[in-house]
Amino acid sequence: MENVLPKQDRIGITKKIWGEFILIFIIFVLILFLFENSFITPAVIINPFDFISFFVIFCVSIALIITYLILTHYHIQFRSEITAICILAFIIISNTVVMGYLPVTLVEQLKLSNGDLQTIVVSIDMVDRLRSFLLSISACLLIYVMVFVFPKQKNARAIIFLAAIALIAIGYIFIAHSLITEMDKYVKTITDGISAYAHVPNGLFINRNLFASYLFVSFLSCFYLWTRFKKLRWLFILLSIPFAVIIFFTVSKTKTIMFAFVYLAILVFWLVNLLPKHKIIFSFALPLSVLTIAALIVFRLVPSLETTFLGKLLNDVLPDSIFVTNSLQSRLIIWRYAFSYLDEPFSLIFGRGFYISKMLLGTAMAYEPASHFTYRWGNFHNGFIEVISTGGLILLIPYLTFIGYLIYVNIKIAKFNKYVAFYSLVALTAFIIHSMFESVSLLLFNAEGIIHALPVVFPALAYYHKLKKDKLIVSKWDAKHENKPLFAFVD
Repeated sequence: MENVLPKQDRIGITKKIWGEFILIFIIFVLILFLFENSFITPAVIINPFDFISFFVIFCVSIALIITYLILTHYHIQFRSEITAICILAFIIISNTVVMGYLPVTLVEQLKLSNGDLQTIVVSIDMVDRLRSFLLSISACLLIYVMVFVFPKQKNARAIIFLAAIALIAIGYIFIAHSLITEMDKYVKTITDGISAYAHVPNGLFINRNLFASYLFVSFLSCFYLWTRFKKLRWLFILLSIPFAVIIFFTVSKTKTIMFAFVYLAILVFWLVNLLPKHKIIFSFALPLSVLTIAALIVFRLVPSLETTFLGKLLNDVLPDSIFVTNSLQSRLIIWRYAFSYLDEPFSLIFGRGFYISKMLLGTAMAYEPASHFTYRWGNFHNGFIEVISTGGLILLIPYLTFIGYLIYVNIKIAKFNKYVAFYSLVALTAFIIHSMFESVSLLLFNAEGIIHALPVVFPALAYYHKLKKDKLIVSKWDAKHENKPLFAFVD
């Protein structure tokens, strides 16, 4: 009872947690509006803003970020943070250099998929350049605050917990809306069979892939809570099933592979943890799991078994038609165009700039006869290609380093909490799979990438810094520079 805080203190802490949560939520919403205002395609439909509205939202976002730093009494304490600030500042400077380097009228000669040569003309006015500059600032500030400031806060894990609950609740609202407004599509899918493009639900989004992407974030949030409640882990697995079912109805192949990967990883994790304490149960569970998976594969792929009940069921659920599409061919065309803009050393090193790279790709794809992409803002359909196309090697190298740092963090925390480490590694792997086929990058470029980064980045970093605060993880660098603030935002 000695460690129980007085009621007044508990109320004060709760108010502070909710206050920080609401402030961070507002910052995220404003940042999302900034990016989706710029390239509208990969997100919920939002009417484009003019530049004045864009600039007002940018100023409010920056003001709220500064407010957050003040309220959290943030101070720069370690040399590693100075290094991060320098890298982010260099990214902003390099993007500014690109804006000064690009001509007012950019003329490119591209070869289309049918062999024809096409001259691409893109006008880049001062408003476009200024928008690119402001987007680079907002992106770098968001990364700094959310990677180097927020995870170190005392209430970070409590706020992540609230965010996970909110994402699950929002996901169920999306599902309810879709079932109410698109029930005919679900019924038609059940009666007529799965189709890759016909009668698929979009929910509140402009296409099925985005609907599935946001549902997958809610799906991952279920498994984050799975790491927090030892006796209720079965409950969060059950809560994840509706998200998996609706994702399957969207016929989004990438997201279906992702949730199947997560379920398979959890099965393997459960079997590994079963062995030391329950050898008898393990001896039955392992062969049963292997035989079940093998049977599903055999009955689906072997032609002679298609007439069996299980074979018919699997072929109805996973018909060949959903695998025979032009989506990969279209992506290869997009990726070829993206790399064609990096054919000179300057572009390879510096990229084509925030916002501008999407303009170039969208303009090029409008001339492509083999593609259905006719909007102005291009969709790279690969997060890594978008990173190098936007910021060149100057952005790609720190980005890959950050992914490597997340892997290092998960290896460190695995010694103390194997559930959090397992979840974070699985979530990161799923994100990488997603990023290989869709235009998502950690905390960059669009709402889809920023939102998907939430369950991938923050749980691991918050838990890692909690261990460091508890002195369970102490690096030589931290020990050397401990309690030596370099700059205090509020003294």
